[in-house]
Amino acid sequence: MNYLVKITVLLAAILLSSGKITSVQAQEDSFINTIEMGGFAEVVDNDRALAKESAVKDAIRRAVEKTVESILSPGLLLNNYAWISSVYSNSEDYIHSYSFLSESFDEEYNIYSVTLKITLYPAYIKSLLASQETLKENIDTRQKILIIIKERGLFSSNIDDFWEYIPISEMFLVQKIESEGLNVVDRNTLMDKVDETLIQKTIKGDVQAAIQAGLLSSAQIVIIGNAVARDRGSNPENPNIRNYQANISLKAYQTKTGKILGARSEFVTIANDNKEVGELNAFMAAGEKIYDSFLANILLKD
Repeated sequence: MNYLVKITVLLAAILLSSGKITSVQAQEDSFINTIEMGGFAEVVDNDRALAKESAVKDAIRRAVEKTVESILSPGLLLNNYAWISSVYSNSEDYIHSYSFLSESFDEEYNIYSVTLKITLYPAYIKSLLASQETLKENIDTRQKILIIIKERGLFSSNIDDFWEYIPISEMFLVQKIESEGLNVVDRNTLMDKVDETLIQKTIKGDVQAAIQAGLLSSAQIVIIGNAVARDRGSNPENPNIRNYQANISLKAYQTKTGKILGARSEFVTIANDNKEVGELNAFMAAGEKIYDSFLANILLKD
């Protein structure tokens, strides 16, 4: 068959199969993405098995190329193409698994084609790209944290309606973590990516649900726990004011491995003549204490 015709057919097939990201995790900084991608290869010496293998490698490479293109601008791709090509050459190192959606052999044009469902590691690809000096400044490699706290205060609780009420303790810790230059998964992202059922399981302490929520929201670390505020009665030294105690208990997990990074509980008692201010100050003081004694050692570790 005419070589030009073969190339034309192959290019047309490629353009018609540019790849489809099907997973709810479809973000360039997700830990895991699932992509549908086509791959093609010419059958040589009637060896369809070898052509199928080449088509699979082609699909995997295209999946990695698509991921890299979602991370880097066209200008950066062009200026660093020689080095980025070495990343493409090792595409199979960046995938977790793949399965066949379809495969076929075009006898007229002697081309074997496959469509794969490929699960790969965008976060790993992103960190690899960031290791290149010319790309480092253009890639945000800050660690992303997911924090979900079940809070029961003196006036409200997020146990029944997670989306309507953001816990005081959670808001304080988010602000504290972000002040250290780390990313925290916001509520809108969480709502878009994580199913309500998974959130409710996480609030109830289901570790596997929490880790899955972390993976879906592209977090490297997930922090879950409980926060409770109590009225402890009149202050012994000043009966005109009352004591308010806040307890915060947290556990931190690495989403990639499911490994627990640590657990800790802290409590603080605050005296105040205003119930709302007393609760607020108690939660914030307990948050400060558990951040300094626990979270800082995990999140800011080199």
